Amino acid sequence: ISQGQTYEDARDLLITFKNLNKFIDNFPPYLNLNDILPVFLLCYDKNSPEQETICNELVKKIKKQLFVESVVLPLWNSGAHSEKSSYKILHEPIMTSLDETLTSISQPKAISGDFKLPSTIIDEIYDMLDILVHKLLIPYMERKISYWDETIMQPRKSLFHGNRFFKKFINKKNQTQIQSYKTADGTEQFLASSDEFLLRKLADWSIMISNFKMAFTTYDSLANDLENFPLYLASCLEWCSVSLLMGAQSIVTVKMIKNDITPLIDRAVEIYKFENRPNFETRCMLLFAELFLSLSDSWTSTPYAINYLETILSDGKLKPLSQTLIWERLSDCYSSRVDPRINVIYKIDQNSRERSPSPLP
Repeated sequence: ISQGQTYEDARDLLITFKNLNKFIDNFPPYLNLNDILPVFLLCYDKNSPEQETICNELVKKIKKQLFVESVVLPLWNSGAHSEKSSYKILHEPIMTSLDETLTSISQPKAISGDFKLPSTIIDEIYDMLDILVHKLLIPYMERKISYWDETIMQPRKSLFHGNRFFKKFINKKNQTQIQSYKTADGTEQFLASSDEFLLRKLADWSIMISNFKMAFTTYDSLANDLENFPLYLASCLEWCSVSLLMGAQSIVTVKMIKNDITPLIDRAVEIYKFENRPNFETRCMLLFAELFLSLSDSWTSTPYAINYLETILSDGKLKPLSQTLIWERLSDCYSSRVDPRINVIYKIDQNSRERSPSPLP
C-alpha cells in the first residue's frame, strides 16, 4: 500500500490474493493459500507527520476489519537523498539463480550498473525485515506447527500406526488413502490438504526455526508411510539425518554417527542411485560432507566427510571444474584431520624444552 491508497485498496488486494486459485489457470494443487501469511507493507513519507498518522490509522483498521498484520516503511525521506547522506551499493543476492545472473549480465550497462540507496533507507528496510521475521513470521510458523502437531502428528503416535503387525488386523476401508496426483510429465506429487504434505511442511518449518527434535520425530514418522514413494522417502531420510547432526538428540556421539546417521544417509544415496538421480545423489553426499566437517570433533567426523567426497570423485559424474573444487575440499579435510593427542604431546615436549636449563658452555 503506497501513498494515496486507502483501506478499500488493501481490502481488494487481500480478496484477490485469497482467490488466486480461481483467477489463475492450472493453479498448483500443492499450494495452500491458507498456509501463507499475508502482510501489508505500508509506505509513507517520513517528513510528513500527516502521512505517518494516516498510515498508523490504516494499520489499526486493517488489523481490526481484515485480521491481517501490517508493517510500515518510511520510504520517502528528503533528508536521506541529500548530498551529505552516504549511499551504499546494492549487490546481487547470494542465492541468485543462474537465470537471474544471465539476465543481469545481458542487460545494458545503464540498466545493470550499480544500484545505490541512502544508508538511512537501507537501515529502515533492515529494521522492517527484523519486525517481519521475528514478530510476525516466526510466531505464525510456531502456531501452525503446534496446530499440525496436535491434529495430525499426535494421533499418529498410537500403538497401531506404523506397526506392520497390527496393520494386518486393521480394516483396509478404515485406512487413510494417500492423496497424491501425477503431473503432465508423470511426476507424482501430494495434494496440499494431504497429511503427508502437511507433515512434511511441519518438519521443514521445524528445521527453519531450529526445533530439530520436532523435525526428526516428524521425518521419522513420515518415512514409514512413503515406502511406495522412493524419492520422497529418500528426502525424508536425508533430512532426518540433518536433524540428528544439528542436535535433535542432544550431543552427536561416535556411536550415533555410526549406528543412526550414516545408515540413513547411505540408504538415501542408494535410493537416489536406484532412481537414476545423479544430481540428487551428489548433492546429498556433498551436504553431509560439509555437515560432518562442521562438527567440533574433527578427528571423529572428518573421515566420514572424506569418504563421501572420495565417493563423489570416484563416480566420475562431475565436470573438471567441479572435480577441482572437490579435490581442494579433500585437501582441507586431510589437513584438518590431526590427532588431538599429537598436539598435546607436542605442547608438552615444547614446554619441557623451554624449562630445561641451557647447556654449560
